[in-house]
Amino acid sequence: AQAPFQPQCCLDIDLTPKRVGGAMTGATSVLADFDTGHNGHIHDAQLDFYSECLATGSSDGHIRLWDVRTPEEPTLLTDLGAHEGSIRQLSWAPPSQGVLL
Repeated sequence: AQAPFQPQCCLDIDLTPKRVGGAMTGATSVLADFDTGHNGHIHDAQLDFYSECLATGSSDGHIRLWDVRTPEEPTLLTDLGAHEGSIRQLSWAPPSQGVLL
């Protein structure tokens, strides 16, 4: 019997935007490549205002929060549980509203 397909869902993160002549560029460098543990495609990943917490949303219906203050070694903070369907988009509220995703 053939083993069931299990996608390996990894994420490259870049927390260092590049400036060329004062303008932001599309150039990036990978700071970390880590296995998110998601069992589906990652549809969105968003950093909080302070670039300390990364939220990942996947087709497996899970949202995971990561401590990325040490980007070379992201730490899973929590898994917000299974939702009914895919997580297609994430967005952090402005810091004045508190810590809201």
